[in-house]
Amino acid sequence: MEAKVRSCPTLGLAPLYYKKTLRSIKSQEKVVKTQGLEVICPGLPRTGTLSLKAALTQLLGGRCYHGFDTLFGSQEDVDFWINVAKGKASDEEVREFFTSRGCTAASDFPAALFYKRLVKVFPEAKVVLTTRNPSNWQKSMKESLYLSYCNRTKWPWRWSLFTIDWRFHRGLDELYDVMDGVWLDAVLGDEKQAIRFFDDWEEEVRKSVPKENLLVFQASDGWGPLCTFLEKIVPTNSYPRLNNSQQFQEGHNRFRLLTCLLGGFFLLAFLGFINYFVAIY
Repeated sequence: MEAKVRSCPTLGLAPLYYKKTLRSIKSQEKVVKTQGLEVICPGLPRTGTLSLKAALTQLLGGRCYHGFDTLFGSQEDVDFWINVAKGKASDEEVREFFTSRGCTAASDFPAALFYKRLVKVFPEAKVVLTTRNPSNWQKSMKESLYLSYCNRTKWPWRWSLFTIDWRFHRGLDELYDVMDGVWLDAVLGDEKQAIRFFDDWEEEVRKSVPKENLLVFQASDGWGPLCTFLEKIVPTNSYPRLNNSQQFQEGHNRFRLLTCLLGGFFLLAFLGFINYFVAIY
């Protein structure tokens, strides 16, 4: 049986880097119904979650659900996570969501935000907590996800986003309100506030997961610790290093350029209509 792997047209507007990266990862997926999540990754965004998605896809063969799978996914993805956020999704619905999509792992928000629920549904899954220097994390968030937050909440960029992707009218905006609300104050606050938030998040994960079932992992650790923890053979290729801040900013600049072009088109169309009606009357 094929897994449910649907995407929205928004991916076609993404920078070439993201399209090539996601398609490369997807080419390694076994698109079949799985038994459920084998690995759950509760690390915060911008802690190497996309690199881990690529790594786990290679090691496990199934799909590693990531925040990009929500952003570039379908309305079903949005509806599911809204229900999870509101406590309306049953354990069976959570299980079916991942198994029907051929998922063997999940990383990044929104999955990482609800990691406790996922651990409850998949108690046999191992947990990999991605980490990094908290100060560097704050800087990276300001240079990436905070830019996306501004695009989503400030005009005219918000107008463009809602024009391009109809799912923002149907729950995706609400979902991002939930996710962004978790980290926004810490990222915009001073360094001490960011470090405190980051450390508290990781400490809560450590308290929630048995020590023998948890790996605290940095991308710089490479394949070794991850493969040992998952009992997998170390691949011959280098550990993936994906989605740096510069690449994120390229996507941000592309979106704003597209917004200006759309705005210019609608302005010219409006002026054209005005001139037409003036001419005939």
